[in-house]
Amino acid sequence: MSLRQNRNRRAELIKTIEGKLGAKVLVYFTADSPVVSAMIAEDAILPVFDHLRAIGTQKRLALYLYSPGGQMETPWKLVTTLREFCEELHVVIPYKAYSAATMIAIGTDKIWMTRKAELGPIDPALQVNPLPGKDGSSPRLPDLGVEDIAAYLTFIRLDRIVSIGEGESRVSATSTNIECEIIDCKGCVIAPGFIDAHSHSDLQVLENRTEKLSASSKSARV
Repeated sequence: MSLRQNRNRRAELIKTIEGKLGAKVLVYFTADSPVVSAMIAEDAILPVFDHLRAIGTQKRLALYLYSPGGQMETPWKLVTTLREFCEELHVVIPYKAYSAATMIAIGTDKIWMTRKAELGPIDPALQVNPLPGKDGSSPRLPDLGVEDIAAYLTFIRLDRIVSIGEGESRVSATSTNIECEIIDCKGCVIAPGFIDAHSHSDLQVLENRTEKLSASSKSARV
């Protein structure tokens, strides 16, 4: 079968999925072959944005997703970008959607899974790349601030998380007579630290450019 025939067959399958879901489908596929592999990363954000601009705003958008995982910073950026172009966001998982792909899936409104579809654990890791040595010496690890280590230790200390679960399955530190404040986290998202949710999008600068440039030049003269 030629490459063109393969492409045509894929296009037919995508059209079928779109008809079943009543949604425009966008495919995000990262191969996990030992020969050619890839992962979810920020270099996909701009191509996805270009595709979204091409298809325009949709009432319902479905992301067809296959990936063994990738960078943990990317799912938030990808999901928020997709939501800018739809009222309702779905994800279709035919097989693997691990780690960062699982984070993308739980950021949607509805998850469609085949009988073989798999979600995976979210396993963020701290990657420390060695720095090149001087004058040909052995590579060395960059310095880690004491704050980096202390933050991890502080989070897992008993005086930070003292109870998990509810009812008979509740795991609590109150039995050890530790004074603690109980916080009801129902309906909330619990994160180990600060979530930086700001962005550096300059799209607003490009909107109504003539009016904004005129306003800026008037302000400059004043």
